[in-house]
Amino acid sequence: MVEIYDNETLAAFRASKPDNALVALVERLVGRARVHGLWEELTCIVVEPEGDLLGAEPVEWDWRVEHGDWIELGKTAGNSGFAWIAVVPFEPLA
Repeated sequence: MVEIYDNETLAAFRASKPDNALVALVERLVGRARVHGLWEELTCIVVEPEGDLLGAEPVEWDWRVEHGDWIELGKTAGNSGFAWIAVVPFEPLA
């Protein structure tokens, strides 16, 4: 699991040479957070390439968006604007 929450962790993620489609998706998510003034303090992107997301604890996600081979899952925390955005491999819903 990789957590991306500021420019330093974003650079480390890029340096790890992940899949190009994954890099493009993460960069779009970071760009969206920047546009809305949410980057570096109110957004944490969690990339889980193996799909084992956040252990066994169930989470009710606020949104789910399919991006080809990857899925974006979002969870906000209260009214502060903070959000966790999880990126996991696509698995069709049963």
